[in-house]
Amino acid sequence: MNNISKRRIVLGILLLSAAQGVVAAGGGVKEVSNNLHFDGQLVADPCELDPTSTAITLDFGTVIDTYLYLHTRTHAQPFVIKLKECDLTLGNQVEVTFKGTESTELPGLLAVASPTDSGLAIGMSLPDGTPLPFNKTIPAFSLHSGNSELELNGYVMGEPGALANRTLRRGVFSALATFELNYP
Repeated sequence: MNNISKRRIVLGILLLSAAQGVVAAGGGVKEVSNNLHFDGQLVADPCELDPTSTAITLDFGTVIDTYLYLHTRTHAQPFVIKLKECDLTLGNQVEVTFKGTESTELPGLLAVASPTDSGLAIGMSLPDGTPLPFNKTIPAFSLHSGNSELELNGYVMGEPGALANRTLRRGVFSALATFELNYP
């Protein structure tokens, strides 16, 4: 079910709830036939998400603080979102939106969830280095018949304040994000 269909169903349920509240608030009950209409569109997605891509962990390993003080960010770490059984008659492109809490100092990069004051953020890019900001739909990827792979990179970046004040917090860090696929 695509996002538009999901929104219409939710909107229809909210409208039904609102209509019931108005009748209850008015004190009187007046029945009007055929005054609430539902519609939607059932569609088939061109691809299925490969089970190996439902939960992706990107392990940056050991990041040396002095390296970040010198270079501000780590080298890119590649990862892949795999799609399978792509039927190009249903669509030939996929848009991806990565969602998560953004760093206040580095908008477009993902804030580290733990510890919150680490001075670190997570960035993403295409293999050619093009930045992929969080919470924005990135340029569409072309699909291939059968299986398609979306090649991406992640990296760790020091926040400007922590780098300038040399206050990067050492220790284990983590961040969480989700990705949403949309077939235009």
